[in-house]
Amino acid sequence: GEVVDLEDILYATQLASANDGANVLACYIGGSIEGGVEEMNRQAQALGLENTHFTNPHGLMDTDHYTSARDMAAITRWALEQPGFETLFCRTDTWEMGPTNLQPETRYFGTDDWMRVGQEKYREYALGSKSGYHIDAGQTFVTLCEQDGVRLIGVLMKDLTKETKFADACALMDYCFANFVRADAPAGDSSGLSLAVTGGGDQLGQVQVAEEKTTVLLHRQNQEAELSVSFELPEAWVLGTGVGGSRIVTVAGNGWQSDSQAEYPLHY
Repeated sequence: GEVVDLEDILYATQLASANDGANVLACYIGGSIEGGVEEMNRQAQALGLENTHFTNPHGLMDTDHYTSARDMAAITRWALEQPGFETLFCRTDTWEMGPTNLQPETRYFGTDDWMRVGQEKYREYALGSKSGYHIDAGQTFVTLCEQDGVRLIGVLMKDLTKETKFADACALMDYCFANFVRADAPAGDSSGLSLAVTGGGDQLGQVQVAEEKTTVLLHRQNQEAELSVSFELPEAWVLGTGVGGSRIVTVAGNGWQSDSQAEYPLHY
């Protein structure tokens, strides 16, 4: 029966790890706690995450509730594309939740991220984060950091103590910023790539794939990495719909980083 602003619930969940707040948000997006969990799993599937399954909104222990560091990074990257999330994720000031119809006291929520509000572990490049803990999962942490035009998401799981969690996070992100740089990715040969344009049942013409400058993240010792380019195009572009298609840059790690692929939307 308590009436609470949605914004208050969001900040209580983000800053104070409010499990009741997570339950309310699940009801808000799915009509019930179970419906909210179904929506969470649907979104994980839409992101192509194969190592994530939710059974509750708050993350307390359940043998069928799990994720991976890579999947959690992918979830965070998707979330940062949603309007308003970065503001929520990066707040360091205390959030003040005023009295409600059932609670006469003002409640205050703040972050315990030592990388943003501490001293010894403070890092100017740290922008936002979310901490978690229970006995089985240990200390967990997702951090968003940016320095010299390089933006990184770091994920730590099953750390032993709060102190070692922040020490490990600092060591990991310090290493990344010291060793990884942005490098130009080849455009690839798109001279012969065109796409049929259709509408009203007729073919209307062709559009040409445009070359575009992009970058990839390389280890400093791997700046001579072999970069290969491939293209994925739809069969045609139907006017009034999204065009689609992508340019895929494959990066050879050469022992300095993982072999990986970067995917960019095509322009025509």
